[in-house]
Amino acid sequence: MKYSSLTFLVLLPLQILAQQARSPICPIVFDGRVPPIVEITDFDIPTDTPYSSLRPPNIKWSSSLSFPRILPSVFDRPYGGKAIEVSITDQSIVQVGKVRQTGLRRSELIVNDTKTGDQKAYHWSVRQGKQLDLNHEYANVFLEKAGKSTTNTFVLTAGNWKGTKTDDFKVLNSEGRMIWQTQMLQNEWQNFAMLLDHDKDTIKVYYSRGDAVLAPVTKDLKNDNSEGGYLHIGVLKKSIAAKDPQRNGIQPNDIHESQIYGGVFIENAMKKCVSV
Repeated sequence: MKYSSLTFLVLLPLQILAQQARSPICPIVFDGRVPPIVEITDFDIPTDTPYSSLRPPNIKWSSSLSFPRILPSVFDRPYGGKAIEVSITDQSIVQVGKVRQTGLRRSELIVNDTKTGDQKAYHWSVRQGKQLDLNHEYANVFLEKAGKSTTNTFVLTAGNWKGTKTDDFKVLNSEGRMIWQTQMLQNEWQNFAMLLDHDKDTIKVYYSRGDAVLAPVTKDLKNDNSEGGYLHIGVLKKSIAAKDPQRNGIQPNDIHESQIYGGVFIENAMKKCVSV
């Protein structure tokens, strides 16, 4: 079942209407929110979802996804949209080009966002699913550069990043430096927006928890926003003691981990318009 933002025009249950909900106020250039009529198996058909995917070959994408029975995130509720859970297991080994990434465990929804220029705000909400192993480093949401560069425009990381507090989310800039951090919460949505000014090459982080209004938590900071890229949303678990992080290092057995996402959209943020 192919879906678009028009699919959201449905009647909402009373319990959702009773909760605080907000709609984006700026023009949306990509809408990744999941309407209520979508089934998990729709993600197995590339033309039926706005996302592409990064997952192990010969494994259906729907086997790594589920719809948890929880209250949707604040930007999903006006449409009856629902949360989506992305999971990794021992089998979550992907092939990128000629490299089989045996050092990583990863499953990711991907948004093609190769156009640059002006300003954009990247939105998502996240909450904890099956427990992450915070002895490892995770890159769960990141904007991968589309050009020859091997860096990312920004990264939301968790776990053991350079020996810092493992149960924090950290936002990294294009140089891989931490520009903001906050504790990972249990049983509560955490809402993020990254405002990128492509003309001035700056990044600004917005954040809130639960139903609270998003607020800026950094100033406009210098950042390399060139090349456009691919927005990854999911779970990427790095190995420990790796000489080549893609190909080797220590990964445990019996992995069952996940993150839950909602409210994913990208908006045109001309004149610093950010939906909060």
